[in-house]
Amino acid sequence: MRAEDDWTNTDYEVALNMSWSDNVSTFIKGVTGYRAGGFNARAPNAETFRRGIEPETIKSYELGIKSEWLNQRVRFNATAFLMEYKDRQTSTFSPSLAGATSIISNAGETKSEGVEFELTAIPIPGMTVQLNYGYLDAEFSEFPGTTNPESERTVPYSPKDTASLGIQYEFAKGRLGRFIFRVDAQYQDTWTISPAVPLTARAVADSRLLVNTRLTLAEIPIINEGELQVSLWSKNVTNEKYREFVIPFGTFDLASYGELRQSGLDIVYRY
Repeated sequence: MRAEDDWTNTDYEVALNMSWSDNVSTFIKGVTGYRAGGFNARAPNAETFRRGIEPETIKSYELGIKSEWLNQRVRFNATAFLMEYKDRQTSTFSPSLAGATSIISNAGETKSEGVEFELTAIPIPGMTVQLNYGYLDAEFSEFPGTTNPESERTVPYSPKDTASLGIQYEFAKGRLGRFIFRVDAQYQDTWTISPAVPLTARAVADSRLLVNTRLTLAEIPIINEGELQVSLWSKNVTNEKYREFVIPFGTFDLASYGELRQSGLDIVYRY
């Protein structure tokens, strides 16, 4: 089978920044984007192959603030965004007796809007706290073959809530070196792997809350030139079990899982 097509597109970016003081600034930005069309090399039939995939376009708008407070001990950034997709390219998994395949098609129009917050603070000397949060509301406003795409389809790979918290404390340097302790927690909401409804357990990747820790002894003095650093770390401390990806075949599912608890020791020598 043979097919051909061609596409052209011109994108733009417009941004306006305003500094209200040495520590506070705001911005507004508008951007367009483009993803070229193509063809499904593994299409199940000649008609699907020749129909091809139309280009995907996006209009993105952002409004945000960047600021520092309390003698630069607190940094706060926030962004609100809106993204409008047209002819969004969406991959749909298609199991069959002849073999499973994934077909890319144009899924009409999608609107994604949300906010992101970033906070970094030094509450006491030696301690740093970092907090990030993101909220995303993504839905199809148009989808071929549906009368109510907002309720009949879901936008894949679009978790509503994501958040992370990191706390690090550096102790004063002693005779052995400098102890540094850090703990991180990361949360991600469920998300779908394809534009399908209802959101059954078989159709989504699991939400997860992962906790990681690291204890480092840095700047260890040694006889020769250089420094030694030793770190004891652990990932997924709570041994959270979660699926990262799911492929529903109908009678059975194929899923990949995140890594369970891991611990290790790093030794670094700098010279």
